Amino acid sequence: MSKRTEMPSTAGQIFHGRCHCGAITFSVTGPLRQILACHCDDCRRLAGASWAATAAPRDSYRFTSDASLTWYRSSAWAQRGFCNQCGSNLFYQLDGEDMMSVSTGMLDNTDDLTVEGQLFANKHPKWGPLPTTTPDLDEALLGRFETG
Repeated sequence: MSKRTEMPSTAGQIFHGRCHCGAITFSVTGPLRQILACHCDDCRRLAGASWAATAAPRDSYRFTSDASLTWYRSSAWAQRGFCNQCGSNLFYQLDGEDMMSVSTGMLDNTDDLTVEGQLFANKHPKWGPLPTTTPDLDEALLGRFETG
């Protein structure tokens, strides 16, 4: 795992998050670690694509609702927390580590976060990252689906 690089701009900030169905709601108080993107087989299979996460000490997290939080031993060295109602893949915890990673997609506001780097870059799918010329299809969806 990469060394911890805190983002001073997030110190003391409270970041709110939840799973897709809202059964798990939480907050985490910064400073947060910069984002790491992981392309390992486990992350891609569990997330459906590469997984991006930030992290903070486990005692920085406060759960408002966590009855559906279930932990899954995903490897010999780590476990992952997910919602047993909607399946959202929320957390990653290395054994013996104080830091707990949280998927950036579960946080309500990630505007102050930056990317530090990537893990298992050699496993990155050949179709990504998307080129800047990839069409934006939001307009085609307006009126048909809620976007955002």
